[in-house]
Amino acid sequence: MFEHAKVIQELVTDIVPLQSFDLMTHDEGDSVGLILLDNYQKQQLPFTIAHHFILNGSIYLPLAQITWT
Repeated sequence: MFEHAKVIQELVTDIVPLQSFDLMTHDEGDSVGLILLDNYQKQQLPFTIAHHFILNGSIYLPLAQITWT
């Protein structure tokens, strides 16, 4: 999931440079989107995520423990 978030970040930074976009995620992509949002909040990235729409997010975020392993 962390690698997927990195690929999305590279896509909107280098391949299809976007200044601002809305992020819509579904199912497993919800976790990828949350990782991307975490990176976005911790780093100065050259784009703005205006909104994040979560579809079918079958996780309870306060209890989610997303890790590298």
